[in-house]
This record gives sequence, C-alpha cells and structure tokens, in this order.
Amino acid sequence: VHIPKMNEVVIEAQPCEVALQVFRLGGFDYDDASSDSSSSSSSSPERKRMRSENKVLWRLDPIESFSDWTIIVTLEDGGDGSSAMEETYHVHKNYLGAGSNRSEYFHALFRTKNQVEELLTSVSKIRLQRSAAAAMKDMLDFVYTGYCQFCTENAVALRFLAHYFGIPTLHSALKKFIQRDLFYATTVEAYLSEARAYHDKKLIDQVFSIYARYFKWLSDTQIKSLSAEEFIMIVSSNELNCDSATYSIMLSERLRKRPEDIRSLEKLLFLTRDEIMPNICPSVSLFFLKLASKHKGERCASLRQRCLVSSGQCIWKTFKSDANPQKNCALSIDDFSQSKEFQALTNAEKVNTLQWSLIGCSESIIKLHSRIKSLEIERAVLARRISSELDDAHSYADSDDDDMGSIS
Repeated sequence: VHIPKMNEVVIEAQPCEVALQVFRLGGFDYDDASSDSSSSSSSSPERKRMRSENKVLWRLDPIESFSDWTIIVTLEDGGDGSSAMEETYHVHKNYLGAGSNRSEYFHALFRTKNQVEELLTSVSKIRLQRSAAAAMKDMLDFVYTGYCQFCTENAVALRFLAHYFGIPTLHSALKKFIQRDLFYATTVEAYLSEARAYHDKKLIDQVFSIYARYFKWLSDTQIKSLSAEEFIMIVSSNELNCDSATYSIMLSERLRKRPEDIRSLEKLLFLTRDEIMPNICPSVSLFFLKLASKHKGERCASLRQRCLVSSGQCIWKTFKSDANPQKNCALSIDDFSQSKEFQALTNAEKVNTLQWSLIGCSESIIKLHSRIKSLEIERAVLARRISSELDDAHSYADSDDDDMGSIS
C-alpha cells in the first residue's frame, strides 16, 4: 500500500482515507515496546522527520488539516489564580479516539450517545499545572506519530497526562523510562518535586526507597527538604542503610534546623529508638541528652542512658581530624564543661555525665595498660629472637674460621 506524505494525504485523500493511512503510520515507538505494537522500526525515522518539520496534523492549519475537535488548556499563572493563560490545540477525533496510541477517555466520549457538552461543542476544556500544560504537545505528538522525546523534566507530567487521558502505550513507555532514569543522582530530587506536585504516591515511594538505601550519602539540602512525615517514612523503611553513629549525626543536624519535627515525645522516641540508634556519636550525645532532659519519666530513660555512655567518651576519646589525619584532636574537659549543651543540663545530669566520663576514662586506662603489657611481651619475645639469631650467626662464623685453618 502506498502511503503518501502527510501534506499529500491532507490535500488529496478523503477524511476516512486520511484516518486509515495515518493509522498505518502510527504505532508505538519505544525501545522496550511490547510485541503487540503495530509500528515498524523502518517507519520511526519518518515519524521523527515529520515531527521535526512540524508536519504532524495537529500542528498544521486547522482548516487544511480538517480539524474536527478542539482542546483548550488553561493554566494558572503563578498558582494564585490571579491571571489565567490558555492554549488551544486543533486536533482530530480519529487520532484521539482510535489507533494503537488512542486515548481511552476520548474513545469512550466519542462513542457515547449522551448529549454531553463536549460533544455538542466539539471542545474539551481542561485545567493543568504548568509542567503538564507544557508536556501537552509531546503527548499529542505521541498520539499522532507514536513518538516523542522523554526527559527528566517532562516524564512525570507526561505520565500524569497518560493517566488522565488513558493512553496505556504512553504510560507503559514512561514507566520504563522513569525506572531507568530515576537512579541517576542528579535526577532524584527533580522526580520527587514533580511527584509531589502530581500526588504520584508510587513514584514518591520509589524515590524514598532510593533515599533509604543511600541514606548516609544524602546531602544536608536533601535531608532538610523532606517533611517530617517523609523523613519518618524513610527512616522507617526496611531498606534503610546507615550505621547508628552516622544516623545520630544526620538526625541531630536536621533537628537543629527543624525542631518542630519533635514537638511530641512520641516522635522523639520514634526517631531515636534503640533499634535504629543504639549507639550515639559522642560529638552529638549532649544534644540528644538535652532533648531527653525536657521530658521527665522513664520513657526517655533508654535515650538518656545511651547519651550518658556516649558523652563519657566525648571527654577522653581522641578523634582523628579529617582535614589532617596526622593531627589528633582531643576534646578537653574545659571545652566539654563550657559547651552550651552541657551548661543546659541540670546539676544532676552534669554529675551523671562526669561520672560516666570517669567510667569511660577508667575503661580506657585499663585497655591502655593491657595494650602496654602486650607490647612489652612482644618486645621481650622479639629481643630473645634477635639474641638467638645473633648467637647462631657467631657460631657459624667461628666454624668457618676453623675450616679455613684446617685447609691451610
């Protein structure tokens, strides 16, 4: 069957023939297309060329293309409803309601016998968010040609339109694209922002799953951008991958910037529960001890105990400097006692903290003595070995001298 160029089809063929010939050109153009797709790879370059040359029917003059339907897209400028912008698309019912990339919404609409306003006026009016309105052209290109370009910026909006108008081929293609594109570090935040805008729960769950698996590598900006509920969802995930000390540091940084996250005792206990934070980094132990001291009773006893044990290490333990590994950075007792967190404690809590620091010091001294004894034993063994080897060397030298005398 000879398929003429698009401009020839519009001029020479009858409307019904246009539909038949156009549908032969249409199809599902995607790398992972299913086997039931009606398109062929040889027609893909032709469809791309048509799109690049703006020869897709909906892009042509509505009179010359015999447009028989109108879609009016309205969006609110600035989101405050003060001024609205409209864009009109002159489209064709045979594209929208039939073919392998048809819209199930328009397919059902055109078949209904009810006298709805859209059928009486041949006009569909829809209100869209800005990104969805911008993606409308790409959606129509896909419906008409089976081809459009996906990118991080338009993928979520296009998937929303595919769901809104009921275009399963487009929805399936975008699902596969997003699954691949989502794992690039530079795209995750963009997908989360768009998923929130369109209330795309499945995509939000996908992003949070990635956040949980790579939690300890999240930036401060990414952590801060999460709402309290979203943060709880991530740290509640079974996929959470973060050691206890690192988690305590990241949690302390977030709570310093967003104290409203723990207005209730239940949220504090949940975020600092023993299952997720059994060990607290000494550098933030006083911060959590201060939070725990605001709540009396036994419910915070576990958190206080972990803070006391950790804060005791904070005074005596020597930390390596990240900037200069050769330089040791020790926190002195003066620096510790003058810190804001320590000064905010009650006298009883200060006493408990210093007691635990003494316990930590005693344990460190015992470990140090044990290590010194081990080194002394190793030194004695090494000294005996060296002495034995020297004696063997002298004996060998003396025997060589005797042999040389005999030969002479």
